[in-house]
Amino acid sequence: MGVDYSPVAGFSIKMNSEIERHIGELADEKRPNWEKDYETAFDALGIKYAETGSSWTGDVEYIPLFVPEDAIDLDKQIAEWLKDLNEKLQTSFEIEDVIFFKDLRIS
Repeated sequence: MGVDYSPVAGFSIKMNSEIERHIGELADEKRPNWEKDYETAFDALGIKYAETGSSWTGDVEYIPLFVPEDAIDLDKQIAEWLKDLNEKLQTSFEIEDVIFFKDLRIS
């Protein structure tokens, strides 16, 4: 018996319980009963995301994730992603808040 895993890497923002709560409340406000039609609050808000952690242990986290197709004008690509994320989340993250994220998804 083996363990299936896949790498998760890209640009994100540092998640914490306050941001997670805000995302959940925003999804509730914009799409009441979103749980019926969407798997996550990110889905309900139209935000690309990734799942990290282990479904075996139940230690799963969802994070917004931007994975560029190439490195041409990478700063511009990240800035555009961040602008879109801020609009959808009604937040004011700045470029300094963007982190390079790498982890695994174990299923």
